[in-house]
Amino acid sequence: MKAHPARKYASSTDVARLAGVSQSAVSRTFTPGASVSAATRAKVLQAASALEYQPSIIPQIMLSGKSKLIAVVLGGLGNPYYAEFLQELAQQLEPRGYKMIVLYAQSDYGFEVLAAQLASYRVDAIISALAVLSSTSASELTAFKIPIITFNSDERSPWIVSISANNRHASAQMAQHLLARGAKRFAFLCGPVDSPASQHRLAGFRTALQQAGVEQLIVLQADHFTYESGFETTKQCFVEAGKPDAIYCANDVLAMGAMDALRFSLGLNVPKDVLVAGFDDIPEASWLSYDLTTITQPPVLLVKTALRVLEKMLAQPGQKQLSVTLKGELVERSSTNRSSSRKA
Repeated sequence: MKAHPARKYASSTDVARLAGVSQSAVSRTFTPGASVSAATRAKVLQAASALEYQPSIIPQIMLSGKSKLIAVVLGGLGNPYYAEFLQELAQQLEPRGYKMIVLYAQSDYGFEVLAAQLASYRVDAIISALAVLSSTSASELTAFKIPIITFNSDERSPWIVSISANNRHASAQMAQHLLARGAKRFAFLCGPVDSPASQHRLAGFRTALQQAGVEQLIVLQADHFTYESGFETTKQCFVEAGKPDAIYCANDVLAMGAMDALRFSLGLNVPKDVLVAGFDDIPEASWLSYDLTTITQPPVLLVKTALRVLEKMLAQPGQKQLSVTLKGELVERSSTNRSSSRKA
């Protein structure tokens, strides 16, 4: 079979030749605010339409040093939270004149492996839903000298700002809530061991329990922030762990997996036998099949805060900005309410 030749895109020179004008006239036609006569503009647009010409942003980048492109780093796409975040970010960036380049990291908590790849993109900033996990990665990213906004990260620099939920305080609230609901034997279902968010949520939960006189906390270690990992970890470890009567999970997706393992593999009732709670308040958390008690971390607020920080970083490049902590609210649903009449 004969291969089709690659399509040759029309250049500004091609448009200028067909329109009978200079190449600079083509450039001015496609530059907002540039001076060009109505007659010349009409010729250029007609020629551009005939040739299906689209102006390249590369000359603009070379001249201004700005691409109006934001690299958005995502991972763990099985978590619906990221879809909400990405949709909200796209809606907020468009009116500001920015476009997104979405990069996928094969991780659900850190984007270390993308550091080298990011250096090859001419972007004005990086917004990452994943954390910077090491000082080495922070140094590599800082060397780009572009604003980098990351979530739930412990690593910071004048070019890196972290926006975090108040993981410790919110998790302490969850401990107090579960104690008030009569729980006696507690477990925490972690995400990956080097996830800062998971570590901080565990620390806040453990401290609050200790302050209430509860010394024993069972830690169940999941490999990923996924439904499957929550299901399998709970299924395999629940009995061995001593049958806790309350499980607090590092995110909602883990919690949903844990709930289904308890109900469908272990034959237990949620919340009658085991209270279950999560973190994030994804839309599925309110579905009747889960009705999950959780901590809110609204994507709308996260994006709004990130863009406010980004504007400051672009206006004051290289100047240290304060990292931001967002307050999470506990949302109680029937997964921790034993008086609920809902069968689970």
